[in-house]
Formats: sequence, structure tokens, C-alpha cells
Amino acid sequence: FFGQKWNNAVILIQLLAISVIINMIITSNSSLFRAKGKVKLELQMQMVKTLFFFIPSIVIGTFYFGATGTALGFLLAKTLTVIYTLFFTQKHLKIKALDILRPSFKAIVLSGTPALFCYFLITQQVNQFGVIVIYLAIIPFVYHYFESPSVKRFKKIIFKSQS
Repeated sequence: FFGQKWNNAVILIQLLAISVIINMIITSNSSLFRAKGKVKLELQMQMVKTLFFFIPSIVIGTFYFGATGTALGFLLAKTLTVIYTLFFTQKHLKIKALDILRPSFKAIVLSGTPALFCYFLITQQVNQFGVIVIYLAIIPFVYHYFESPSVKRFKKIIFKSQS
């Protein structure tokens, strides 16, 4: 698609894309901690994540494996951050990890399914413009799902815990 000079960047972009999907699980948790008046705890959590997850995993990954190691370290740090944040969300905000993971899992499956389908089409040498059109055609179905009762139930759980 972009030419041969970009081939080495493919694995990096794939690893970073996976880390974004993983991070999607806890994206709003910082706001929840702040809204509940736990700003100091949220700051402490951010410091721990930076000092003990991100810096070591990225530095070690880069040192031993170069740019790919940097992306792997970032992915590892994001994964550890999700586990750490879910633990503290359950402990301090009384929101169960499963209540956060259920809708997130469905979102990951729904966003991952069209992506895997498109990846399959690309590996089968299907025209990339056609793949984009097919992906865009799937988006309305994904949007419809997000308006489903399970997502609305998740919103109630979040807003109820803020009361």
C-alpha cells in the first residue's frame, strides 16, 4: 500500500494498535477517580504506572530488541496498567472488574472482527480500496451494537457508582 520502505514498520504499528485496544478498557478510569474526589490516589497510580511499568519495560525492550522491543515494552506496560487499574478501581471505587470488562470485551470483539476480516482480505490480495469500503460498510452494525441494552446497563453501573 505505501511501498517497500514501510514494510519494517508494519509489526510496530500492529503492536501499538493492540496496545490501544487493550488501553480502551480503562480509558475513562482516570476521570472516574477524579470525579469521586480521589485525585491524589489517581496521581499516585499514574506515578506507579510510569515508574514501574512504562519506563522499565520500554527501556529494557529497546535495549535488547530495538524498535520492536520498544513497541513490545509499551504493549506489556499497557497490559500491566490495565490489570493494576482494574484492581484499584474495584478496591477504591467499588466497581467490579467484570462490570468493566464485559462491555469492553464485546467492544474489542466487535472492533476486532471487522479488522480481522479486512486483514484476511488483504492477505488474499483483495484490492485495498475494496477492503476499506467493506470495513466502512460494517461500521453501522458496530454502532448499532453499542446502542444495545448491555452497553446501556454498563452506563447505569458507572453513573450509579458516581452517586
